[in-house]
Amino acid sequence: MEKITGILSASGELIIPDTLEGKKLTSIGSGTFSGRRDIRRAVIPKGVVSIDSGAFSDCRNLESVAFPDTLVSIGPKAFIHCAGLKRIELPEGVAQIGDRAFSCCRSLAEAVLPETLTSLGGHVFEHCRSLEEIAVPSRVGSIREGAFEGCRSLAEIRIPEGVTAVGRRAFCHCERLRRIELPVSVTSVGADAFAHCGSVTEIALPDGVSHMEGNPFSNCGSLRRIRVSPGNRSYTSVDGVLYERAGRTLVCCPGGCEAGSLTVAAGTAAIGTYAFSGCEALRDVMIPNGVHEIGPGAFFHCAGLRSVAIPDSVTKIGPLAFSGCGDLKSLSIPESVDAIWDSAFEDCANLKDIALPKGLIYIGSRAFSGCTAVVRIELPEGVNAVQSEAFAGCSGLEEIVIPEGTDLIGRDAFLRCTRLARAVIRGSETAVREDAFRECAPVICAPADSLAAKYCLEHGMTFVPFDTRS
Repeated sequence: MEKITGILSASGELIIPDTLEGKKLTSIGSGTFSGRRDIRRAVIPKGVVSIDSGAFSDCRNLESVAFPDTLVSIGPKAFIHCAGLKRIELPEGVAQIGDRAFSCCRSLAEAVLPETLTSLGGHVFEHCRSLEEIAVPSRVGSIREGAFEGCRSLAEIRIPEGVTAVGRRAFCHCERLRRIELPVSVTSVGADAFAHCGSVTEIALPDGVSHMEGNPFSNCGSLRRIRVSPGNRSYTSVDGVLYERAGRTLVCCPGGCEAGSLTVAAGTAAIGTYAFSGCEALRDVMIPNGVHEIGPGAFFHCAGLRSVAIPDSVTKIGPLAFSGCGDLKSLSIPESVDAIWDSAFEDCANLKDIALPKGLIYIGSRAFSGCTAVVRIELPEGVNAVQSEAFAGCSGLEEIVIPEGTDLIGRDAFLRCTRLARAVIRGSETAVREDAFRECAPVICAPADSLAAKYCLEHGMTFVPFDTRS
């Protein structure tokens, strides 16, 4: 089949013919002009109904496109990485724009969308960092995942009545977005939908919102409060903090909350995913008895957090729950907790005193990695393994005691624990991975006939046997 070429003028204007092999041209095929650096303007002829996947992708000097009024659909990645594209105006009749169609068009400042549009693809304008304002047409039923993620100049977005869902990360990192108004028709909001929107000061949730995934509003540093319509049956706001009613979950503490201390509302059962993430002003949190779970990333990078009262009712501390809480100095984990998941306390640089519960069974990968102030740790009897990098980078750690029942010391478990002078391994059957003590050289104390003794012999490490009866 003959390839579409068109006529390119000296100024870089591409005129595409309206016929091909004697037939009317109805589509611009996949990748037809992909990667062309010589095109500055493209004129698409009347009769074309579709611009297919990647048709003009990576045309980095393309500044403008004349679209015909016969156009109906624009395929996935059709204009992705067209870094010079400054403005688009799509004609009435266009019904569908595919995933990532205009993604990474970093000079695109204005996009005029037609009222005939019914489908707006995922990541469609992602990282269009010059885009300042956009109106979503009224027939679009949902704003999909990542649709406007990274549009850091976007100051205003008009979401019309009729939109029922805002997808994951739809407006994440829209740093200049000042106001979020959700229409009554919206029923669901995805995880991180408005995360890292640093200029938003207030959010209002209408009656219809009945499902939110995780915390859609995490790390909004200027957000002072979240208002919920009195008619909403699924969510409520207490002192500006968002709670889900049915599961009694704290969903979001606004990132700009100026209160140094916060007491979680009585009756709460769980602290949700990334619920307090980025609350830098927060110093102290009181969690009432009855809360059974602290979710993944619940206090992620709460850099000023100094103390958290964890009640005996808590049974689970999720991954990344307190990661990056650099001011946290001491922590008592209740006896009801049997697992500390991956990266739960990673990079808590000032955490010095850690009281681990006797019933603890599992310590996840990187659980205490980067806790540079910890000096000594004795693991409870029930811990079955020290997972990979569990204590990596604990540069202040001087002694670790590992109980008899532990089966494995994993890869890089004590990587760069440069002050580690003594590792007591009580079990004869505790297997030690080859690089468990990489970039540190402790004296290892273990039973004479143990796997740890064999490990020391094979790796030239200092070994001191001890009597297991002592």
